[in-house]
Amino acid sequence: MGGAHRGVSESQDERLLQVRLACPDITRSCDLQAEEYARKPLKGIAGFLREDLDAVTAGLTSRGVLASP
Repeated sequence: MGGAHRGVSESQDERLLQVRLACPDITRSCDLQAEEYARKPLKGIAGFLREDLDAVTAGLTSRGVLASP
């Protein structure tokens, strides 16, 4: 995924990949955020995911969607 150009660490980039693989809706939201014509609500969701990846990862881990980091 190459997180260096987005200002995230390799560890964060790996966790984001795990989240995206576990949740197709999150994957699509992240993909749409990168598109110029993405709808504003989806941009907001993708932005939240990037800003609070720790909380998203913790929530998915507690629900058994992701393995513990």
